[in-house]
Amino acid sequence: MKHLVLLIALLAFFGPIPATADVTADLQRAIDSAIASGPGGRVTFPEGIYHLDCGNSTRFGTCLQISGAAGLRLAGSGADKTRFVISNPQMGFLSVSDSSDVEIGGFAIDYSSVPFTQGTVLQVDGVRNELSVALDAGYPRFDAAIFSAQNLSTTFGMIFDPNTARLKKGIPDHFGIGYAEAKGDGSWRVGLSAVNGIAAGDRFVLPHRGSSLFTFFRNQGIRFRGVRVAASPGLVSAWVQNHGVIGIEGIEIHRTGNRLLSSTADAFHLLDNDAKVSITGCTLEGMADDALNTRSTAFPIVAIEPGGALILDGQGVRGFAPGQLLQVVDPATQLPRGASAIVSAWTRPDGRIRVYAQGGIAGARAGDLVFNASFATPNILVRGNVFSYFRGIFRVRSPGAILAYNRVEDPENARVLVSADIVPSWKEGPSLLDHLPGVYFYGNSVSGGDFNLLKLNYQNAGVPQLSGTDALLSHPLAFDPEFYRSFYWDLAGMSESGLRSHWLRHGIQEARRGSAGLSPEEYLELYPDLSRAFGSDRISGILHFLLFGNAQELRSGSWAGGPHVFDPTAYRALNQDLGGMSVSQLGVHWLRHGIGEGRRAHLKFHSREYLALYADLRDHLGGTGYGGAIRHFVAHGATREFRSGSYTTDARVYLPTEYASRNSDLAGLSELELGAHWLLHGIGEGRQASPDFWTLRYLSLYPDLQSAFGSDYRAALEHFVLHGLREGRVSR
Repeated sequence: MKHLVLLIALLAFFGPIPATADVTADLQRAIDSAIASGPGGRVTFPEGIYHLDCGNSTRFGTCLQISGAAGLRLAGSGADKTRFVISNPQMGFLSVSDSSDVEIGGFAIDYSSVPFTQGTVLQVDGVRNELSVALDAGYPRFDAAIFSAQNLSTTFGMIFDPNTARLKKGIPDHFGIGYAEAKGDGSWRVGLSAVNGIAAGDRFVLPHRGSSLFTFFRNQGIRFRGVRVAASPGLVSAWVQNHGVIGIEGIEIHRTGNRLLSSTADAFHLLDNDAKVSITGCTLEGMADDALNTRSTAFPIVAIEPGGALILDGQGVRGFAPGQLLQVVDPATQLPRGASAIVSAWTRPDGRIRVYAQGGIAGARAGDLVFNASFATPNILVRGNVFSYFRGIFRVRSPGAILAYNRVEDPENARVLVSADIVPSWKEGPSLLDHLPGVYFYGNSVSGGDFNLLKLNYQNAGVPQLSGTDALLSHPLAFDPEFYRSFYWDLAGMSESGLRSHWLRHGIQEARRGSAGLSPEEYLELYPDLSRAFGSDRISGILHFLLFGNAQELRSGSWAGGPHVFDPTAYRALNQDLGGMSVSQLGVHWLRHGIGEGRRAHLKFHSREYLALYADLRDHLGGTGYGGAIRHFVAHGATREFRSGSYTTDARVYLPTEYASRNSDLAGLSELELGAHWLLHGIGEGRQASPDFWTLRYLSLYPDLQSAFGSDYRAALEHFVLHGLREGRVSR
């Protein structure tokens, strides 16, 4: 892997912000050069202050852009040493799009002209709903570009208590803005939607709601850590259509000096991400909106076919895929009608999506909204963060989200909206009120109170029921009642509540398995550091997996059913005799039969091929040691020895994007559907899926292979990976 280290040799200052040259173009050139150098490029910013003026015309409204990068590292010398100062309060700092394995951090960001203004209320006119406001020195005037009439229509005013520098209690937390006009005495006349409860001497704040400071769009794997934010013209970070692993760690958002705000919108806003996400060790303060918002896009049902297939208005959406979980919500009541897994989905020529869910969704009708719950960042981990005084709440629609060991300074902020929120301005979901796993709470502290759940129309539903050790031990990643009942015949007649009670009171201690993906016994066995720390304490093993191992440390919960070797949706797609099985039933079949039969349950791994690839494993495990092959791959091959798990989907012969581009009849298929087609049909048909290999050309180049294999294209591909590469044979 090529590494390019670019030390930005620019005049940099540390200390009070000086007037210096704009370095936006220089920094962008450095980033572009690092991307062009290939995977592993690195841009390092030495200690100093870097000034960015920025224009107004970039794709995501940010000063700097990263696109198409692989393995790029963008690193400062630490938030105390490397600082970026932006002069344009309408522009964000950085966008990252269509990239993979990108790491960003080690710096601080501020604005020389902040994206909000603040001042003191001088007079209140209750008849006109009007304030007289004197702005603080150094803050933007109301006639600045960020407060144009168009921008005023998208923002709101806030009233702060002059004694506490926090939102004033007993009045609304925001007010609509009608106008802001200069008065002859240097103060400003500001029209509000109401002025009840506002008094002379109160503090007034008006944010600009514009570009996100950071935008992450359609990436595979992001690590975002060690960034300190003093101001943002919109969302601090917007996460849209990302997948893979996202680690957000040690982000600081705080107010400085006499500022009443930090960011003018949410801290973390996640839309349509099917990624494994952790947010840990962050400190957040002073946002003008929510700390966290996780959701997926709403798709209207335009028609329902007689067989139950839903036709969705899905212009511009990523393709839905089998196995993903859909929820239908009635927009009038905002209540869910039901949820079910996708069996089939495809995009029609008119751009609409035809999707069929397992068993259909009773009561669904045209005009309802469909949310893909698998895109709502399921099982997100939010752990060990400090949330200190901001305007909003937590809006969490991630099934199975875990909030653990967090501290919330103001109980007004410790409210978690778990229902759909459908209004003319936005349509947010899914709803966790029914059919989907809820939010789990563990070890949090709230100053002077507790977390409270909000349901429909922000009605308080009280403290969370999914709180404490027993609740967390029953998290879907640890306990699947359908799996538990099917896997253990002695439990066949139990109700779901009875199964859960058995799991908590007996199953864990009896070393039973609660889900396909987590076995406490195997988890402790796989990792010597955990077995040394916990011994055979299975409860500690389960809690460690949920709070640390799964989302943050990326440990496998089981050698037999872990994510490196078992994907239930792939298992169904690649084994057509299993087509009618639920996810839980697939897990049971895999553990009871599939492993021993040498079946394939993952696009990137197949025990038969793994043994074929490595003679040392065949010698040790035998030609049919499929269980041993899986155990070796999870414990050693995938994470320590970096062995390939499959020759038929090795990157030298198969790239999903290449396969789709070379075969027009496969357009619109998801990555899983492409992989399944390649393995079940494409290889045997002699299709091409790589710029460097094509079985037909390989056979035509070597008469001995043509004689040996004829039109057995699978055998030819196998020969190329297992023998041809070592023999120096080519296929170009």
